[in-house]
Amino acid sequence: MNRTVQKHLKIASELRDGLDREQFFLHYQPIVDLEQGRAIGVEALVRWKNRKTIRYPDEFVPVAEEMGFIIPMGNWVLKTAIQQMRAWMEQTIPLSRLTVNVDVNQIHSNGFVDLLEFLLRENRVDPASLEMEITERTLLFQDRYVMSNLSRIRDLGVRLSIDDFGMGYSSMNYIRNIPVNTLKIDRSFLSDLFNNLYDQAIVRTILTMANSLSLGVVAEGVECGEQEYFLRENGCVLVQGFYYGKPVSPENIRPLLEQIARGERRISPRQ
Repeated sequence: MNRTVQKHLKIASELRDGLDREQFFLHYQPIVDLEQGRAIGVEALVRWKNRKTIRYPDEFVPVAEEMGFIIPMGNWVLKTAIQQMRAWMEQTIPLSRLTVNVDVNQIHSNGFVDLLEFLLRENRVDPASLEMEITERTLLFQDRYVMSNLSRIRDLGVRLSIDDFGMGYSSMNYIRNIPVNTLKIDRSFLSDLFNNLYDQAIVRTILTMANSLSLGVVAEGVECGEQEYFLRENGCVLVQGFYYGKPVSPENIRPLLEQIARGERRISPRQ
């Protein structure tokens, strides 16, 4: 316990200087349309280069939330991703969707929607091409301010998705009251898909429910052809995962998109 606390405190102290020293950067993971056979968008994923070590969100985002650092860090991610989308547009890279994770504290902060509107206008990015991912934890904060901001975000034309759907506080009441466009199936339901009939049933149920509610679905964590086949056969169109390539830096997006369009895949051990 002492080691855990000490590690936590160390990360907290180093996070303070991370943005000022430009230690954070973004990688992007393709979102693949199985019907079109190509990537139609990307998800922005934050990384932290700290002491020559690359740290991933699970290591530092909870600490950032606890110490109140998540708002400036999250706003930096949003700004950087939208600027990158503009750069790709100028390079004629064919992407129609940019997905960015947004913390409930950002949505609850003063001026967030104004910042979002400014970034879209300044970078001349179509709001319809941006999708903001919120966690199911956000759905618990159904106070007037959060609900008002979510509605304002939708009014801008920005899409909303629920990340890791099925892992948190899933409720039909939440989906009914919050104007979401997309559900993201958590990767944990795919990791043991062919050994667990319950996971298969859960995935099918989410897909059926989303179809009935006219919601889009993205399945995360696809790592082999068998998973892709199962999802395709059950009506899932959009997928992402290591099977199509690991998250890459902005300059490596074009080669990865071309690789996916050629039908090249990372071959899993099971194949």
